[in-house]
Amino acid sequence: LASQLTDGQPAGLIITYRGEVARFETAILRATVLRGFLERSSEERVNLVNASLIAQRRGLHVEERRNEEESPPYTNLLVVDVRTSAGEARVAATLTQNDVHIVQIDAYHVDIVPSGTPWMIISHTDRPGMIGNIGTITGENDINIASMQVSREKSRGPALTVLGLDEPVDDGQIAQIARISDVHRVRVVHL
Repeated sequence: LASQLTDGQPAGLIITYRGEVARFETAILRATVLRGFLERSSEERVNLVNASLIAQRRGLHVEERRNEEESPPYTNLLVVDVRTSAGEARVAATLTQNDVHIVQIDAYHVDIVPSGTPWMIISHTDRPGMIGNIGTITGENDINIASMQVSREKSRGPALTVLGLDEPVDDGQIAQIARISDVHRVRVVHL
């Protein structure tokens, strides 16, 4: 997810283990994060064995941090901070009832369970009519919304809407949503 949310040349990754997981050997988690981050942008096959080597060859600085304190309400949390030439992104995840739950995107609290279907992530200003405008465009384009979440910093301030979709969307449909007043960015990611 972090690699799909960022633009520019990756410069660094900080992987933070919080809670009980910080007490254990985390080499496999580190390799899993690197594989996930690199596989979409690499022409060579990235796996758990070669992920660290590929990151090193690309000049990607990887730092690991540990904090054994829990991050309520989560017993364990994995946080990935990405720095690129075009900006930064943060993604946090935990394991609940044997499912991975993405619980944070940048400063926003979410709950995304990867499903293999597309997810539309919309950064916008919270205002009356925003959700209606998004729903009108998805409805007119026969895009079925399986789930919807809105997370905001404050009323009428910066917000993030996450739509779980049943089918793919095309560039024209994404552009329609991007043209809605007060929409700042639209990303479609696959998880």
